[in-house]
Amino acid sequence: MRSDLLLYLPEVSKSPLHFIGKTDGSIVNTPSEFETNIVYPWLDNKTFNKWFQPLGEKSALGMLPIEKADIHDFRKKAFSEMFKLLNRHNLLKPKRYDFSSIK
Repeated sequence: MRSDLLLYLPEVSKSPLHFIGKTDGSIVNTPSEFETNIVYPWLDNKTFNKWFQPLGEKSALGMLPIEKADIHDFRKKAFSEMFKLLNRHNLLKPKRYDFSSIK
């Protein structure tokens, strides 16, 4: 399974930056039956999540506990590479919280 992200940052590169996340596995013969995870809705039961079984797992991606699903999440891998590049170029700003109004 593969996820591609393209990001255009003219201050970093003249052409779009390409980030790829991959996870090995197989497509099952019969889709798994399960409910969409209400806490992690991207692990739904309507897409490839019910057909794709990551290598080394006994269940489809959408049925895995979040700890295992995160390990195999090809989307997360692509975003992680993008964030590393943004951080290297000091393009990420830390989130700041203002707690002064809390009593």
